[in-house]
Amino acid sequence: MNTDYFDFIKEHPNIAEKTVFTGMLDEFFDYSLDYLQWRRVRFETEELPRTIIRGPGALYLHYIGECIS
Repeated sequence: MNTDYFDFIKEHPNIAEKTVFTGMLDEFFDYSLDYLQWRRVRFETEELPRTIIRGPGALYLHYIGECIS
């Protein structure tokens, strides 16, 4: 949206009863606790084996622990 949350709220203080801030928490609190270390995200990927089961008129992908049809 290319809109700064804080500028928008200053210009429209009564826009809604509640608003949602989706930025960094340390920015929301104006870095009062310095930079928060726990906001760093580390993604891990894992490939699971799969089998294809062909039923009557349907194709099912079967993953360990779940069935997607």
